[in-house]
Amino acid sequence: MMKVHAGNSKINGSALIYFFKLFCALFCIWILLSGKFEVKFLAVGLLTSLGTAYLFLPLFTMQNKKTGEPIYLLQTNLCRLLGYSLWLLGEVVKASLSATGLVLRGKTDYVPRVVYFRMDFENPLATAMLANSITLTPGTITLSISEDGIFGVHAITEACAADVLSGKMQRRVAKLYGETCEFEAMPECTLVAVSERTADSASAFSALKSRLRKGDPVHVHG
Repeated sequence: MMKVHAGNSKINGSALIYFFKLFCALFCIWILLSGKFEVKFLAVGLLTSLGTAYLFLPLFTMQNKKTGEPIYLLQTNLCRLLGYSLWLLGEVVKASLSATGLVLRGKTDYVPRVVYFRMDFENPLATAMLANSITLTPGTITLSISEDGIFGVHAITEACAADVLSGKMQRRVAKLYGETCEFEAMPECTLVAVSERTADSASAFSALKSRLRKGDPVHVHG
C-alpha cells in the first residue's frame, strides 16, 4: 500500500487506484475525440490509454517538501474544485470590471505596490493554484515565491493590495487542498527597510561604476 498525502490530509490507498483513475480519464478523452466505437478503434484507445497512464503516473506524484512523503497531485475533491473555480470566475469578472472602470475614467493617481504574504503550503499544487489564481485576477500578478512560502505580488491599486492581504483567496486554496498552514501578511515596515537597504546598495554600486568609468582611484578596505 502506498500512502498518499493531499496537503495535510492523509489518504491511504493503492497506487493502482490512481493508475485506474488516470487510465479511465484518458480513455474517455480518447472516445470523445475519436467518436468511433468500432472494436479496433476501442482496442487502440485502450492500449494507448494504458501505456500513457503507466508512463505518466509518476509525473503526477511529487514529494511533500516537509515530510518527503509522496503527494498525488490529482487527488483533489472535484466538488470543492468546481466551487472554487466558480468563485474565482466571479472574482475575475469583478476585478475586470474594476480595471475597466479605471481605464474608462482615465484615473492615473493610483499607486501600484508590491505586497508580500506567507502561505507555506506542503502540496506544490496548492502553491501553483494560488500563484496562478492571483495572476489570473486582473490587477494583481504573482512576482515571486520563496522556498519558505513567501509570495511577492504586484498590485495595481490600494484596493487590489488590500484584497490580496485580506487572505480570502489563500484560505480558499488551503481549504481546497486540505492544508492547515496559516495566512500571514508580511509587515509593511519590514518591506520598507528592505527597500531602503536595496536602494542604498544600488546607489553605492552606481557611484562605484561612475568612479571606475572616470578612472578615479578606488580604495578597498579589508
